[in-house]
Amino acid sequence: MLSYGPDTDPSGKELFRRNFVWLKIDGGIKYTSYYEPFLKASRTPKPGLIPLYALPPDMASVKARNGGRYYSRREIDGEGALKGKGLELAWADQTDIFFLQIQGSGRLIFDDGTEAIVNYAGQNGHKYKASGRSLRDFGVRMKSGDILEQREWFKNHPERRNEILFDNP
Repeated sequence: MLSYGPDTDPSGKELFRRNFVWLKIDGGIKYTSYYEPFLKASRTPKPGLIPLYALPPDMASVKARNGGRYYSRREIDGEGALKGKGLELAWADQTDIFFLQIQGSGRLIFDDGTEAIVNYAGQNGHKYKASGRSLRDFGVRMKSGDILEQREWFKNHPERRNEILFDNP
């Protein structure tokens, strides 16, 4: 298993040097990529952390009655729509959970060093709205708008985090 994280190589350069074969391609290429987010997580509630939920068993029936939509991010994370239903898999930072959900899978690293892989299980039926677009819509100007810059902005503006995150229902 590759060991990479903010404490090992913040730039990631060594990870790529060790694990990839580099080729020069004249004329450039078009590409895409995937990354697996690592989230610090807890098995029990802690201040400042929110629950990461399993797929609710009533999702299909609620969506069928509700025009194809389940609870929104605001209703789940802001208003507690799933609280107390026994669906909590772990507790983690809200911004980390948000980007994990967008990515679709990732790895939870628990306080005791154990790990769990979480994967995409379902969608609430609401239309996706990119956080970068929401930031622009709310008047936030960024240089690149990439995930690292967005994370830094959320860290430095916790009072506005929900305004942006809940804009993507």
